[in-house]
Amino acid sequence: MRFTTWSLIRRTGRAFIAAWLVLTSGAAHAQYSDIYSDVAAKEASATETLSALPDGASEADRAKAVSDAIMALTVMTKNKQAYDLFDQSRALSLNRPAMATGLGLGLMQYAPDAAVEETARTLMQMAEDTPRAGDYGPALAAHYLGHYYFERADDLANSVKWFRRSTELAERDFPDDPTRINFETLYVDHLNFADREAGSRETERVQKLAFDLLDDDHLLWIGVLTNQAYKAQNRGRHDLAADLWLRTIDIAGSEWSEDNQILFGLFQYASISFAGMGQQEKALQYALRTLPSEKHASVPDRAMNRSLIGEALYRVGRPEEAVARFREGLAILEGHNPGDLRWGHLEISMAQALSAMGEHEEATALADKALAQYAAKLPPFHPGRVTANIRGAIAYTGAGDAAKANALLTAAVQTNEAKLLDTYAKSQDVRSIAIATNGLFRHAAYAALLDGDLETGWRNAQLTSLSELGMSAASLSYPGDAAGFTKAVDEAREARTKVDEVRVQFADGKATQADLEAAITARDTAQERLQSGYPDYAEMLRPKPLSIAEAKALMGTGDAYILPLSYGSQMATIVVTREGLSWGQTRIPLLTTRKLLRSLRASLELGVDESEGAAAFDREAAHEMYRRIFNPEVQAAIRGKTRLIFPAGGILSRIPPSVLLTKAASDDAPLPYLIRDFAVALTPNLGGYQAAETRAASAFAGIGAPLLAAAPRGRASLRGMDVDIKDIAALPSLPGAQSELEAMRGAFPGEAALVLTGKDATEGAVRAAKLDHFRVVAFSTHGLVSGQIAGLSEPALVLTPPASDQGDDGDDGLLTASEIASLKLAADWIILSACNTAAGDGRGNATYSGLARAFQLAGARSLLLSHWPVRDDAATRLSVATVKAAANGVERSEALRQAQLALIADSEMKGAASPSIWAPFVLIE
Repeated sequence: MRFTTWSLIRRTGRAFIAAWLVLTSGAAHAQYSDIYSDVAAKEASATETLSALPDGASEADRAKAVSDAIMALTVMTKNKQAYDLFDQSRALSLNRPAMATGLGLGLMQYAPDAAVEETARTLMQMAEDTPRAGDYGPALAAHYLGHYYFERADDLANSVKWFRRSTELAERDFPDDPTRINFETLYVDHLNFADREAGSRETERVQKLAFDLLDDDHLLWIGVLTNQAYKAQNRGRHDLAADLWLRTIDIAGSEWSEDNQILFGLFQYASISFAGMGQQEKALQYALRTLPSEKHASVPDRAMNRSLIGEALYRVGRPEEAVARFREGLAILEGHNPGDLRWGHLEISMAQALSAMGEHEEATALADKALAQYAAKLPPFHPGRVTANIRGAIAYTGAGDAAKANALLTAAVQTNEAKLLDTYAKSQDVRSIAIATNGLFRHAAYAALLDGDLETGWRNAQLTSLSELGMSAASLSYPGDAAGFTKAVDEAREARTKVDEVRVQFADGKATQADLEAAITARDTAQERLQSGYPDYAEMLRPKPLSIAEAKALMGTGDAYILPLSYGSQMATIVVTREGLSWGQTRIPLLTTRKLLRSLRASLELGVDESEGAAAFDREAAHEMYRRIFNPEVQAAIRGKTRLIFPAGGILSRIPPSVLLTKAASDDAPLPYLIRDFAVALTPNLGGYQAAETRAASAFAGIGAPLLAAAPRGRASLRGMDVDIKDIAALPSLPGAQSELEAMRGAFPGEAALVLTGKDATEGAVRAAKLDHFRVVAFSTHGLVSGQIAGLSEPALVLTPPASDQGDDGDDGLLTASEIASLKLAADWIILSACNTAAGDGRGNATYSGLARAFQLAGARSLLLSHWPVRDDAATRLSVATVKAAANGVERSEALRQAQLALIADSEMKGAASPSIWAPFVLIE
């Protein structure tokens, strides 16, 4: 059963979109100049022609009118009317597309069970019919068989087989017709279920085909954009998915009113994407827009739609209204199959909302009931069941039963932890696991802490941070020999898999004891070869959680590690010092932390504008975030400490922690920034791989200000489409980057320096430069998170791209994290100016932990990174002052603190006291 957190809704929308895509096809396109415009008028014309036929009309005229009407009705998604017309007209010689459509509608939904087998056989025969140029009948027949096997027979393999056959027939019979896109998109849609990698490749191919065959606003873009949106959603790119869904809504809305069933699925998807971006008010807006078109949906799908609306209401802090919607969904299901898991989905969602209202008795009773249904239907580690367990744990912890919540999540945590930390796991699998399990680890940490199990709570909390690291650093390889390491890992992985296969064969009597022993020997040999050839590989690539004792030992006497975790109506913070681990929590309004952080970040970016300055800074948000994180238990633990260390991901990845205000702001006193009391540093993971100490001979190397051009004109109208990796030249130039690098170079007079800018700032030049000769290496350019452009599966820095006819895999204008990790560095400092740290806006990536990890593996010891573009004078002063103080023996985070405090106090530099100017740099060690 293909069930995930949102798959029930997803399959509802897919069914509507898929049905329309199939039915806007073939014969209809042959009858009209363009079936994809003025569809309502054309449906009215076809049905009027049919009704106006005289009694004495010939059979041929009647067959043509009925065929045209069947296709026109299906274009308008009036599927039942189309099928009834077909069923009443079986004696007529309908054309092949109309016959395939009528039979297909019956096979998908309307034909009685007794007729299904015969209908399928007839369609199979049609799919083998003699080719006729421009005839859509055979392709349609195969396409409907694909739908039948997916929706009604639940046979994915046969579904994909028939969808593939439909694309082959479409290419054979009408290769240059836009209608071909119908069949291509639905094949890709279902292939994604069977093989995500193959589906991703086919999605890109179909997109290129669509550019060749479709105008910008062609209705068939709906299918192409839909598949792109699914792909983005699966990668955690909610921002891109939302743009794509809005584009499909624009196109669909040009032909259909909001009560059309096509819009039902599109509004649902848009809501899901906005929720993933944290834009919960927009998510609710689009969820509510489904109501006019909900009437077309089946009973279970209407019930699930009420769940979608209820969850959107819950996320905006309106649990009472959410509960009302969940109750509506349950009422809609009355009389429906009691074994349907939709019952459990509604009940567990409602339990979470009731818990937020303080209705703990009903919440736990519903959770008990729903979780029993999930346990009967899904295996323990199925994503849908894990999500249900998290919601159940929320209900149990709210009711004070932390032990039950802890036990509920423990098994899933252990299994997913093993997958996340598996050195042999493929990078895409690590990334998928990391995206899927971050919430599991976070809630499991809270349940364990409440249960008094500090060791487990601390471990689970670290897994939350490590899963973010896995999102952004999964592609990194062993520094210095990526190809050899990849080969060794693949051999070890294959040998491990072979042992599992032979064990099964041995149990079935198909392999001998000698076969099993040989497989085990081969596995051990491969693992020994990996370990001897690449020592410390596990520590480098899959860092493990530390025990409390191990974490304590890493803390200096003045250090405190702060790990904040955000929940619905609580903020929990763990603090580790040399003295031990403690934690506390703060009660907060339901689901408000992300909104608070967005407000604070927006005010910091706004303040870069000199006309806004310090007045833009959201002082209330800065103090409220401090209050939530630094509860009384944390404040007690950090008393007397001088340095606070935060994880490089998590809730504070959107802002520099230094801007938090330790007290409410007063107009007649300096703002009490956290930086006044503590030096602040970030780390991707505690106790990770450490580069060896060296001393480079030269002072400074600066790289950036790449040559970038305008966006390609041909793609501008397709809002949200992924672009090819060669099109990075479309990114805007950075006019201040050149002067910033020159100013940094000038801060090291008399010492050897290197500056690569403009046409010289290429990948080839970076690889050729002996960067291990420099103590400070600065990049002033765009930073990209994984997935931001097509083909980019890891963070990257933008360099000058080659000419479109000169690029190759080794020089595409992107210095990726894995390529950075393969560099040879000996730098005390890496400075990244104006880096992209937009995680939390729907990209599904940790902000900078992937880049930090890559530079760490390459041999760098610290990273100074800016959250947003900052004035050249301030950037140069902060970075140079920090680097020079550290070179004179000042601890790195203290050096940055002193540079920032000096800038705040400088009354002669305009605007320097604004946190928008002094605060963007953070130190990652």
